[in-house]
Amino acid sequence: MAERLLTNHLVSFLLWLIATALLILDVIYGRLLLMALAGVTGWNHWVMSFIDRASIFILGLIALGLALYFEHYLRQSIAKRQLWPRFLRIAAIELLIILLGIGVSWLTT
Repeated sequence: MAERLLTNHLVSFLLWLIATALLILDVIYGRLLLMALAGVTGWNHWVMSFIDRASIFILGLIALGLALYFEHYLRQSIAKRQLWPRFLRIAAIELLIILLGIGVSWLTT
């Protein structure tokens, strides 16, 4: 029983690492998404530079908060036996953000 619990916590940690790596990609592609959408507006260089810097800072803070929440969310899912459905839900949302960032940046170039 203790061995299974240890294995579940190890899997939970590894899934959290994957979710956190996807968060880093979300920040990068989220920035591309915001810059592509802001580029359509035709704002000047100074406004675009501010949006770029502010988006990195704000998206980084959001990612940090989400990484901490994901660790709690995945660890709590062990007792409820919902580790994989919860991880898949997190990963699907993160992959959607990445694909939106790629798609919008591709369409605007």
